[in-house]
Amino acid sequence: MKNILLFISVMLHLQTFGAIEKDTIQRPYRPNVLKMSLLSPFFSINNSINVNYERAWNKQLSSEFGISVLLPSPLMEIKAPLHPQQKGIQFSAQQKYYWSKKAPNGLYNAIEFIYHNSTYRSLWDFSPSDSVIFMDIHSSDQIYTDTYKVHKQTFSFNLKVGYQIISKKGFVVDFSLSAGLRYKNVYHTERQNIEHNMLGTRHPNLYYFSNRPMRGPGFSFTPNIRLGWNF
Repeated sequence: MKNILLFISVMLHLQTFGAIEKDTIQRPYRPNVLKMSLLSPFFSINNSINVNYERAWNKQLSSEFGISVLLPSPLMEIKAPLHPQQKGIQFSAQQKYYWSKKAPNGLYNAIEFIYHNSTYRSLWDFSPSDSVIFMDIHSSDQIYTDTYKVHKQTFSFNLKVGYQIISKKGFVVDFSLSAGLRYKNVYHTERQNIEHNMLGTRHPNLYYFSNRPMRGPGFSFTPNIRLGWNF
């Protein structure tokens, strides 16, 4: 009887040790990740310094929170005729699911919420005439250029796909792509005449769609690359 109990005890110890060893092999990564966006400082509009913190709760689930502070000017347009004087902040939160069961490493999907609030100066063409819709040299006598302040507030809900790689030494690279719906509230101040029309362009223009006054839904699409550390 004692031999049987001893045998069962030894087997239980071996199984427990094996389970711990197996779990360590499946999830050799530490649960915390601190990372910064490599692309956000170079965005043409609302470029910022972005820092994210991620915490893995188990092998499949993690939560991530981020904060961004806008830079005064786009880095790619230092010699632009107008200094934007950007001011603003952005918060984000996301819940991740890792298909690899090795969180926070591998392929993941996430649900993401982003809040953005900013002000900056811009330069654009306007017209007092309702018949002038686009920037056109044939109606240049009815067009004038104005500088003004843009006030922007957005709420975004995105679906996200990404792949996060953690090296053996803890270095992290996170590739991601998010797309979803964005509610925008954009309005202007300090214009010569707020009733005049902001002229559109005959071809898609990022500045026009970002700065035009509006209140309503739109689309959100953001690629990103983040570098960080696993600890």
